[in-house]
Amino acid sequence: MARTADIAAYESILRQIRGVLAAQVVVAPSGEIDEIHVLAGPGRGAKQIVRDVESALAAQFGVNVDHKRVSVAHLRGPGEGSAEGRLRLKGVQLGVEGVRALCRVELEWDGQSLVGEAEGPASTTNRRHLPAAATFAALEQRFRVGDAVVLEDATLCQVGQRAVALVSVSVLGRDGEQILVGCCLVRGDEREAIVRAALDAVNRRLARGQRPPAEDSSGSTERTAGPPGQQDPGRVRRNEDGDR
Repeated sequence: MARTADIAAYESILRQIRGVLAAQVVVAPSGEIDEIHVLAGPGRGAKQIVRDVESALAAQFGVNVDHKRVSVAHLRGPGEGSAEGRLRLKGVQLGVEGVRALCRVELEWDGQSLVGEAEGPASTTNRRHLPAAATFAALEQRFRVGDAVVLEDATLCQVGQRAVALVSVSVLGRDGEQILVGCCLVRGDEREAIVRAALDAVNRRLARGQRPPAEDSSGSTERTAGPPGQQDPGRVRRNEDGDR
């Protein structure tokens, strides 16, 4: 069974891997490593870092870890372009009424307002999912993300002394299913950090310059969506001009 001292030693050796800025090891009740979250800088691919994580733990501690348990989130370097450079977060609002919660996210893309809403149960876990779901609802106005991107999880974790928002999504494409992870340091409002992590998760997809989705005559679309594992997923709405 992994002790607290063992976990600290694992994280210490992982932080020595080239390109790794921070690492968190999560153990299961049995004491085995369940998840490893790595925050990396630009310059090295995720597969390279995952291989180094496996090798470092095996060589130093004799611990074998399945590569599927290792997730890597990258921070972009200065001047590294992406679609998010043209996206601006204008606001996040989360309201709770009884047992229901409604989140509204407003983005701006080249002067165009993109507004998305997500509604669902007001549980602690779901209130972290809703900002990410509302973000994807807003992005659907400009990018084809609705049919291909599925929100898997949105959570907060502790990396050293800092809180980090992590958002993972499944992306369905011609090459099959891919899991992408975005991250953002929490600098005050955790809801804003979750929105930025959601954008970070799909920034490469947005950078491909996908065409806007087809709209109906009213210019708005409504679909059922929500966090995984919820029997009542709630409603996710998007509106072109921000009016409900």
